[in-house]
Parts: sequence; structure tokens; C-alpha cells
Amino acid sequence: MIILLILGLVFIGLCVLSFFCAREVNLVHVIVGPIVFLLACFALVESAAHLHRTGKWRTRYEKARARLAELHQRWRELRFGVPGDATNPPERSVLALTARFNRVSHQRGRVWRWCRLLGTNAGFQLQLLPDNVPEGVAHGLTDGTLVYAFLEQIPVDQDGDGQEDRVDTNGDGQPDRPLIRLPGAYLGEFAVKKSDAKTVTLQPTRPLDQLQRRVISPDFTWVLYESMPVDDHYVFAEDTRDGYVQLNVEPDQEVFGHRDPETLKATFLAAVRANFPAMPAAQQEQFAQLLVAPYLRDGKRLTEDEAQQLPQEAVWYKVEF
Repeated sequence: MIILLILGLVFIGLCVLSFFCAREVNLVHVIVGPIVFLLACFALVESAAHLHRTGKWRTRYEKARARLAELHQRWRELRFGVPGDATNPPERSVLALTARFNRVSHQRGRVWRWCRLLGTNAGFQLQLLPDNVPEGVAHGLTDGTLVYAFLEQIPVDQDGDGQEDRVDTNGDGQPDRPLIRLPGAYLGEFAVKKSDAKTVTLQPTRPLDQLQRRVISPDFTWVLYESMPVDDHYVFAEDTRDGYVQLNVEPDQEVFGHRDPETLKATFLAAVRANFPAMPAAQQEQFAQLLVAPYLRDGKRLTEDEAQQLPQEAVWYKVEF
């Protein structure tokens, strides 16, 4: 504001001097002088405004450039990981998670869910594909294939409407698909005796025990695994590291990490209650304890007496070369 006031006073002074010099100087010079002065002032103001705008955009550009460098570095860390990451727990990279997912998927093999039991005459007849499946779609099970069968858990019905709950998968806020049922009880190893377009007939490779015969019912669906699922002990461990620890580095080290017995007991007891609601409470707790006890022993160093009490296939040996 002060600069504009000074320029205005200078312009008025120039006009006054030009007026008094009009008799001695050409009239064209008198008129052109103030015009040139005005143009110079305009150029000065425009230059200052341009410098201000350039400085503002330059500041924003530098901030955006620094932010881009940070995001690029963060992208590299998320994709490839941070070498020597000492944080607890360490941040898992996309490549590491992808490799772990592919490894788990490869080890799992093919899975057939929602298999409906049609009958138990001359084997267990299961319907693998729904009635409205398009032509040309095959389930992929052939005669002689070995599969491992589990009874799928009772459908979740938290709202009490008699129908299993559904989940929103497309993000529109409307549940459109049922929840994936998890394996609830192991039914045994079966061989495919007969196979057609939509159904298979399974024959157990060994006699079913009393518990397996009791839980088999046409009211519940089955899930078939091409490869026997491996118990993931480390998922219950208090360690947060990715992967298993080095085997038997320390005499008292637990291979699968430390697992809290009370937490495991509560987890297994909840699973027993969900799958066997008619079982008496005392029997449920006893059954859960029988499941937890060998699970806790897995990965621990055994004494000689403990090793003699366990079957040989349940004992690991450390072999040094």
C-alpha cells in the first residue's frame, strides 16, 4: 500500500513537471513520458505478483516432491520390506505375505465346500455341485482319489431368525453371501468309490470311530480336502514373528513359540461347545482338556520317560550331521 502511494505521488510530480516543461519540450514527449511511467509501474507490479505466485507454487512443489519421495520409499518398504527391521513385531512386506499365502494355498490343495450328504447306503453319497450348476462345470473328483472329510460348523445365527447370517462382499451395505463355514469335526480319510457329474460316493479307508459315527448327520454339510490340513500351532503362539523359530537352539525352547494354556483351553472349549451343544458341560471341559494336552506338548523337548509314553510317530528327533 505504501509503495503504491509513493508511486502515485511520483506520478503526480511527473505530471506537474511535464506541464511546466510543455513550453520548452515537444508536446509528444510530455504525453509519452507519463504513459511510459505508468507502463513501467504496471510492469513492476505484475513482476512482483508473478514473483509472489512463483514462490507460492515453488513451495507447494517442493512439499509435493518431498511427499512423493516419502511415499515412494514407503511403497518400497511395503513391497520389499525393510532390511534389518528390528521393530516388534516386524512389518511384513507384500512379497513375504504373497509368498506365504501361495505356500499355504499350494499345501492346502483343492477344497470342496458345502457338500450335502444324500445317503449312507453302500458308502457316503455326497452332492458336490448344486442343481442349478451350468453345463460343463465339473467337480474334479475321480474314482480312487483320497480326500479328507470334515463336518462343517453349525451355521452362525446371531440375530436368531433361524437363518444363517450373511456377509457383505461387494461393499453396498447389503449382506449378499453366507459366511464361510469352518471345519468343525474330523470325519476321516475317504476314497472316491464312484463319481458322476454332481455327486460322489465315498468309502472310508478305515473304520470310523464312535465320535465320527455320532456326528455324521444329513443336517450338516461336509468339506473335503485334497491334502490333509496341517495344524497351525504358531497361530496360537504369543510370539509375533513371521514364521517358525530355529529348531532346538536352546534346550527349553518351544519350537512353535510359547502358547498360553488357559487361552488354548478357552479356545478349544468354545469350539467343543459350538460343535457338541448337547454334550454335558463337565464332559465338554474334559474333552477340551484331552485336546489341549497333546497340543501343548507339541514342539517341546521331551524327557526320556515322556518319550517312552508317546507313540513313536509323535516323537521328533534331532539329527546332526
